[in-house]
This record gives sequence, C-alpha cells and structure tokens, in this order.
Amino acid sequence: MRLTVCEIDVSNGLSTPAFAEWLLNIGNGTLGVSAEYDPHSKSWVQIPGSLSIPPDSDSLKRLILFVYENDLLHNPSSSDLYVRAIVCPTNEIVDTLNTTILEMMNTQERVYKSTNTMQPNGKYTLELEGLYPTEYLNQLTFAGIPPHALRLKLKAHVMLLRNIN
Repeated sequence: MRLTVCEIDVSNGLSTPAFAEWLLNIGNGTLGVSAEYDPHSKSWVQIPGSLSIPPDSDSLKRLILFVYENDLLHNPSSSDLYVRAIVCPTNEIVDTLNTTILEMMNTQERVYKSTNTMQPNGKYTLELEGLYPTEYLNQLTFAGIPPHALRLKLKAHVMLLRNIN
C-alpha cells in the first residue's frame, strides 16, 4: 500500500491523506460500532464503497490488476514490486491469490513435486505406511513449507523466507 504520495484520486473521491487517516482510526479503535450479537465485542467497520471491490467472479482479478497493473504482471521488476502488496489474513487466501496471479501470467509453467515417504524405523513400519498413505501426505500444508506441487513460472518473483528464532 502506498501512502507516501499525497495525491487526490478523482476516480474514487478519497484523497491519500483522508485514506491514511481512515486507516489510523481503524488501528486506534476509534472507528466502528460494537455489535451486541458479537461474542467477542469487536467493532464492525463499514468500508466505504469507493474502497471496496464488489464480490463477483472477477473481483480477485480486478484487485490484482488494481495493485499490480497488467504490464507489471507480464514484465515484473523488483523496483516496482517492492512498493506494492496485497495483505491477506490467512495462508489459504495467500495460496488462492498466488494461484490466480500465476494463471494471469503468460509465461511457461513448471511444476515441482515433493517426495513423501515414511522412513523405516522399527518393526511397525508397514502399519505406519498404512496410516499415512502418500496421497494423504501430499495433501498436507504447513506454514513455511512449500506445497506438494510447487508451481513456478518464468519471470514470476519468488520470496524466500527463513524463520530466525
């Protein structure tokens, strides 16, 4: 999200300083209405129509094109990408977003698959293989570990992260 340039966007009627103020009010908890039926007493914030994309079959693609633009998807550069981001609440949504972005790119795709097997370590190895078949292991997803089928495309930027404890 870019809140560094103070311009007025006539298309949505909300200036960058006003948007920054709106975000600060949400973060400070001064904006929103508490709902009685909410068991956690959280505040519900009404998002202005000018800031939201109506849900339909193309809404995710329109969000991606709003943030990254079509030229940037087909000719990405690090200097353009580091100032843009789509923030997602869960890893599942991140995976959906990444899959959609890869589908929008016109370059060749390669799929790299993992190898999942049980290592024999005692007399109960055959029983463990029956409990954890390869198909089951391939469906498991964990934060910080690539999926069983890692899809990559030419010119797609990859971010490698390492947990430091």
